[in-house]
Amino acid sequence: MSHGPAHDPGGPTRDPAGALLRGGAGPGLAALLVAALVMLVLDGGAAAVSAAVGGVLAVLALAVGPLVMRAAGRLTPSGLQAVAVGSYFAVVVVLGVVWVLLGAVEEFDDTAAAVGVLAAAGAWVVGQAVRTRRLRTPVFSDTELPR
Repeated sequence: MSHGPAHDPGGPTRDPAGALLRGGAGPGLAALLVAALVMLVLDGGAAAVSAAVGGVLAVLALAVGPLVMRAAGRLTPSGLQAVAVGSYFAVVVVLGVVWVLLGAVEEFDDTAAAVGVLAAAGAWVVGQAVRTRRLRTPVFSDTELPR
């Protein structure tokens, strides 16, 4: 049964942003669950919750890029760059505010949260890199190659 080009791992995709989002989100979410379970065993419930919160923050922050690409993909290059830089700035500010607010919570374990962030972000990057390799989206056409 054929699913068409959007689902063909050998051909170009019609939704590269969605492919990147799926490629990173699955491994990122799995890694944050593993990190939370490890922290539960090593340091208890508060550490597990902190690791899960850190992992969720990482997954949400990393999801912004593909979502912005999907929403703004038809803009001019300069328009897309402005949206990308603006969204990155917004993510950094929001993460900073959330981290400061979480730091005020006595039960919040920032070391466990960092474990969750590193696990989820690392898995996201690897998953997204693997998916990027499989996209087969040409960067330039053969007619643009120097002869």
